[in-house]
Amino acid sequence: MTSASRPLYETQTDLLRELSFIDSLCDLWKCDSRKLPIRYKLDYALLREGVIAAFLEVKTRRYPKDHFETYMISMEKVQAAQEHSRFAKVPALLAVKWQDKSGYVYLNYLKDITIGFGGRFDRDDEQDREPVVYIPISQFKVIP
Repeated sequence: MTSASRPLYETQTDLLRELSFIDSLCDLWKCDSRKLPIRYKLDYALLREGVIAAFLEVKTRRYPKDHFETYMISMEKVQAAQEHSRFAKVPALLAVKWQDKSGYVYLNYLKDITIGFGGRFDRDDEQDREPVVYIPISQFKVIP
């Protein structure tokens, strides 16, 4: 591994959970998904009739939806989502599957957010800490 490389922490189990979630979202939203290259900073493009209809970041969490008052996400991801959305003139969403519920929020229409510095401390990786956006959980639309 070169100094510019970062370890990938995503496990096979994480990927399978994500794939199951994206499949259920595509069934619900009547669309197809395409995994985006890592340089796009978001997980998927959602397509209808072969045309990109939205960009999507997908997360699965091992705690209930109301465990925290806010959802923390990388500021760089939110900025990338908003840039892709603005350029392509389509929505950019964050969809989260918690232990008890699933929900989504439009990243291009955020309000009442807080910008902070946060991240993970459990992996002893300084690059896991960065500027972050705290999105109130109340902004998420619950998926039935």
